[in-house]
Amino acid sequence: MNMEEYYGSLASDILQAAEKSKLRWLKGNKRLMFPALISSALAIKSYLRSQLVDAYSKGDKQKLAELNKYRVERLLEMVNRLWRYHRTIPTYFQFTL
Repeated sequence: MNMEEYYGSLASDILQAAEKSKLRWLKGNKRLMFPALISSALAIKSYLRSQLVDAYSKGDKQKLAELNKYRVERLLEMVNRLWRYHRTIPTYFQFTL
């Protein structure tokens, strides 16, 4: 299994676990959305560098433009979505003894 498939599968597994859970605290848990978004971003990013290097070294401008349009822009959108979502998660922790 390549990394793109692995992280894509992991993201869908996390989302399914949150939706199918019979545990009340886990069902629709918004904190599970964060690791799902991270996994989605990693799925896009996993082989991007090697694909860009390969296209660049071959001088394949068509492939570079295609990668930019479909992979790089999608990755930037996903990272922005991840950042916005991270800003909505409360980061306080109650420490009790």
